[in-house]
Amino acid sequence: MKTKVAMAALTLALCLAADEARAQRGIAQGKVVDENGQAMAGVSVSFDFQGGIEQRYETQTDKKGRYTQIVEPGRYRVSAKKEGYQGVFLEYTINGGAPTAVPQLQVTSEEKAIAAAIEKDAVLGPLKKAMELTRAGRLDEAEAAYKEVLAKDPSVVEAHYNLGSIYLGRKDLAAAEVEFQKVVELQPQSEQGYGALSRVYERKGDPARAIEVMAQGVAAKPDEPAMQYDLGILYFNARRTEEAEAAFRKVETLDPGNVRVQYLLATLALNRGDAPEAVRRLETYLEKAPADAPDRDTAKGLLEQLRAAAKREG
Repeated sequence: MKTKVAMAALTLALCLAADEARAQRGIAQGKVVDENGQAMAGVSVSFDFQGGIEQRYETQTDKKGRYTQIVEPGRYRVSAKKEGYQGVFLEYTINGGAPTAVPQLQVTSEEKAIAAAIEKDAVLGPLKKAMELTRAGRLDEAEAAYKEVLAKDPSVVEAHYNLGSIYLGRKDLAAAEVEFQKVVELQPQSEQGYGALSRVYERKGDPARAIEVMAQGVAAKPDEPAMQYDLGILYFNARRTEEAEAAFRKVETLDPGNVRVQYLLATLALNRGDAPEAVRRLETYLEKAPADAPDRDTAKGLLEQLRAAAKREG
């Protein structure tokens, strides 16, 4: 009886150990489709471990284009290949325990891949030419070249941005606004797009709209210090001091190397009568700012005045 109990306990322990071992393995699940989004059967899917040790797992997709592969947990290069199609890959981390859903892989027939490459070259060639004309200052020719690019592919952001810059230089603000608005639509996190569109509204004499546009950019990309800084400058120029200070403090956190923000925060501290903070920030600015910084002499004069006033009061 004791032997049977012991054997049962041992069997249970072995089962539990096996279950635990299986739980620690990674289970990758995914799907492969063609360029039209249709499921692809018989596609070879391989998993190459990226942790420094050569380790590969291979499987194939079923009739529904799906696959499942058990692997050791870790980072893998997941590749999909099939004869007559252009291969594709991505890197993805497969976790242990519950199945990991790998993002869908899309293969393209070689015929369509070649056609796409030719089409891409037909756009990139004129774009390169347009950019060379811009650098050479031949702006009328560059404008025509950018329009040629956009006639073939209206989604080329660089063409819209550079065309908008040409119009901005000509002070054709309405045309510039159209192009920069397109940049923002095509690239909702474009720092350059929001900045350029904001400048258009500044030149139109509409600071409120300029601030609104830059605030949209900051909302889309809150950790971008350059946009935070530009928004702070717009608030500063509009005398919206509390909002300007909030923006500059964010810049201070996101980009400690931006020294000029210390000078601006010192100016705002003086505006609200906080002389000690103004002194501290001016000292920091003068310590870190380059010798040719445009505000250096002004900062030095302000600091001397504040120190003299503090000495008289003390």
